Amino acid sequence: GYSKANIISDNEANMLNNYEKSKMKDDFLTSVKSMYFCVQNGKDVAFSLLAVLPKLKDDEGIQYALTLIDDLIPSKRLLFERENINNIYYKVNHRILYYRFVLYESITIYLEQFRMMKKEDVFISLKAATIFTSLASIDHSFPESEFESIIEWIAQNITSDDKERVMIASQILPSLLRIEEFKITCSKNSKFMSSLVKALKGESNPQIQYQIIVSLWMLTFVEEIAQTLQSEHQVLPVLIDIIKGTVKEKVIRATLSLFRNMLEKAKAENMHALIGAKTLSVIETLAGRKFTDEDITNDIKFLGEELRNVFNTLSSFDEYVSELRSGKLEWSPPHQSELFWKQNVIKFNEKDFEVLNNWSRILIRILATSEDPTVLSVACNDIGNYAKFYPNGRRYLQELGAKQKVMKLMSHENSEVKYHALMSVQNLMTNVWNNQ
Repeated sequence: GYSKANIISDNEANMLNNYEKSKMKDDFLTSVKSMYFCVQNGKDVAFSLLAVLPKLKDDEGIQYALTLIDDLIPSKRLLFERENINNIYYKVNHRILYYRFVLYESITIYLEQFRMMKKEDVFISLKAATIFTSLASIDHSFPESEFESIIEWIAQNITSDDKERVMIASQILPSLLRIEEFKITCSKNSKFMSSLVKALKGESNPQIQYQIIVSLWMLTFVEEIAQTLQSEHQVLPVLIDIIKGTVKEKVIRATLSLFRNMLEKAKAENMHALIGAKTLSVIETLAGRKFTDEDITNDIKFLGEELRNVFNTLSSFDEYVSELRSGKLEWSPPHQSELFWKQNVIKFNEKDFEVLNNWSRILIRILATSEDPTVLSVACNDIGNYAKFYPNGRRYLQELGAKQKVMKLMSHENSEVKYHALMSVQNLMTNVWNNQ
C-alpha cells in the first residue's frame, strides 16, 4: 500500500518484501536463510528502511518499520547460540557489524528528528530505545551530545508508573554502561543517580531489582560514584531491605557484588556506613544458607571478614557514627541514652567542628529526603540531644540549617515525627527563651 501511495519507491518495496519473505518461518533453517540474505543485502535493506521511516506518518507504519529494523540488528542470535555452526557466525560477523554501523549513523538522526523515544505511543518509544541501545553498544564512538538525551529518557522511564517502561529502561541501562564514556557521563549526573535509587525503593519485581542493582554495581567502578553513592543517595537502606526480602539468588549476588565494590573501591567512605546499616547481621544470616553460586559464597566470606574486623574495634560512638552514615536510623541505645550523649557530645566538636559539620549534613539530608517516620523521628531526636547537652552548639545548628529542617517537621502528618520534631525544637530554643 505504501508503494502505491508513493510513500516508498518500487525498489524499496521489493527489497523490504524480499527481506520479510526470508524470515517468514520461525525455525532454524529459515534463520540461516535470513542470515545469508542479510549478509548479501544487509546494506540495501538498512538503507531502504531508513528511507521509508521519515516518510511514515501513522503510528502503525512506524511500529512495523521499527520492528523490521529491530529484527535486522540481532539476526545472528540463533546462529550464535548454536555451537556447531559458530564458524558460520564468525565468517559473516564482519558484514553484520558493517550494516549495523550503517544503521547507527542514520537511525540516530531519525530518532532525534522524530523524538520517537519521547512519543506517547509506548511501543514506538520503547522499540526506538531498544534499537538505539543495540547500536550504541556496538559503536562506542557516537557523540556525547547523544548521552544526555538517553540519560534523561532512562531517568524518566525507570521511575515511571508504567511497569513496561520501567522494565525496558532497566534492561537497556546495563548495556549502555559498558560504554566507558557513557558511564562517566552518568556518574556526573546526580539527578540520574538519585532516580536509580528512587526506582529501587518499593520495587518488588526481582528482574527490575536485579537490573538496577547491576547498573549501580557497574557505576561503582567509577571511583567518585563508589565514594558518594551512599553519602549522597542513601542507597544502603534500600539495598538492605531488598536483600533481606528476596529469595532470588541473582538479586542476592548482584547486591553482594555491589557491597564488595563499594568496600574495595572506597573503603574509607563506606565501611562505617555498611556496619551502621547492620550489613554484618545480614551477611551472617546469609552465611547459614546454601548457595549454588560460588560468587555469592566468596562475597559472603569476604564481606563477613572485612566487616567483622572493623566492627570488633568500634567504640559506642563509632557505632553511632556508622549507623548515621548508613542512613538506616532506628531506636538503638545511643539515641535514647542520656549517658551516651553526656559522654560523647564533645566529640562532635573535634577537628575544628569537622565531625559536627559531617554529622549535621547527613542528618539534614535525611530530614529532607527520608519518608520513613522512624528515621525522621530519630534524626530529630539526635539534633535535639546535641542542642540539649551542648547548648553552645545551637548557633552552629542554626547556621547549618538543621533547626529550619526540624521546624518544618512540626506539621508532619505522622504523630511520632511531629512529637520528636517538637521536642527537638524545644531543646534548640531553650537558650533563646531563657535569655528573654
